[in-house]
Formats: sequence, structure tokens, C-alpha cells
Amino acid sequence: MTRDSVSVILPTPDTTQSVATSTLSATAINAANGVIIPDALANKNNSLSIVVTNASTASASNVILVKSDLYPNALLGNCTISVPQNSTMCIQLQDISRFEQKDGSILINFSSGYSGTIYAVAKSAGVVSA
Repeated sequence: MTRDSVSVILPTPDTTQSVATSTLSATAINAANGVIIPDALANKNNSLSIVVTNASTASASNVILVKSDLYPNALLGNCTISVPQNSTMCIQLQDISRFEQKDGSILINFSSGYSGTIYAVAKSAGVVSA
């Protein structure tokens, strides 16, 4: 399966480091393809929030599955999340090592007929130049 790629959005901190902002750009979900979030941990602080909308009209088309892989917490398995119809949900991955793939990506599958959008946001980490 060729997955659709969703890039992680890293908000830009202001000079005070008190506020970070970014413009969000959602990717349309193709349920048959699923999604890959490459370099999901490139921000180096293990934060990742995934925002999905569910515009599906069929009540059965509301499930997403975040896939686990090889790290110790992956023993907990995949995580299935129901997203109510006509809603937007923010999913904060608290234990990101459970879902990190060997290549550093996160994989997400969608139930057949799922329709909506997705984007991923992480807290940027590092030194900001003045």
C-alpha cells in the first residue's frame, strides 16, 4: 500500500519563547491509502498531536488505527480510536515510542469509507537565534 504523506508542522516560537505559531494545512484523507507521518520525532522532544476531521456520512466509517511497531511499548499493540461523525478530534500521542516505526515514522489506517482531513503538529525544540 502506498500511503499518503503528512508532514509534521513545527510552530515557530517568538523571541520570548512564550508563544509559538504556525499556519495549519490539512491533508485530505484517502482511507484506502492510509497515512504515513515521516520523521515524526524530528522535533526531538517526543511531542506529537494529530488532528483529524471526520466528514463521513456512514456511521461505520469513523475508526482510525495508529499502528504499533518494534519498541518495547509496542507490546501494548495498535490503538483504535473512534472519531464521531462531523467532528474534529485532536489526538495527542503520549507514549510515542509505542507507535514509532523503524524509520521514525508513524502509520495510521482508516476504516473503509472514512472521509476527512488530517494534520500533525509537534512542539519544536532547539535553540532559537536572536
